[in-house]
Amino acid sequence: MSMHPSGKHVYVVNRSGDDISHYNIAANGCLVPTAESVTAGKHPLSICIAPAGRFAYVINQNGNSISQYILAENGQLIAMTPATIVSRLTPVSMAVASSGKYAYVANIRSNDVSQYSVGEQGELRDIPANKWGDTAIAADVSPRCVICVGVKPSA
Repeated sequence: MSMHPSGKHVYVVNRSGDDISHYNIAANGCLVPTAESVTAGKHPLSICIAPAGRFAYVINQNGNSISQYILAENGQLIAMTPATIVSRLTPVSMAVASSGKYAYVANIRSNDVSQYSVGEQGELRDIPANKWGDTAIAADVSPRCVICVGVKPSA
């Protein structure tokens, strides 16, 4: 579940339904369901809203993919083209840098962190993993930088 930065919308991923529900937040704080849910990939696990509130991304754990959406003024999720991109194995969590220019995805089964640049229209573009010789760097996101959390031999 994630809230839009405006505080006016909440999005909930429905793992068994492979979709996302959108709710408006009423003045009294109650959630008001909007139109029908929006399709995601196989077994969506989490949703990440970019800091500016213009784009949203859904991690599809068993689909090894990320669904990409534009957020309309009314909070509606509109699938980008392409609607999904392939991720590494078993993505579980995503963060977008405060600049909105980079995104990072933690992948359990491939035991790494995917790196993406975010295009002007919100589309994700894969950045190859940092590799030097026989080592690979895994990373994590903090509010100001990407931090190395481990060095492991390449397989």
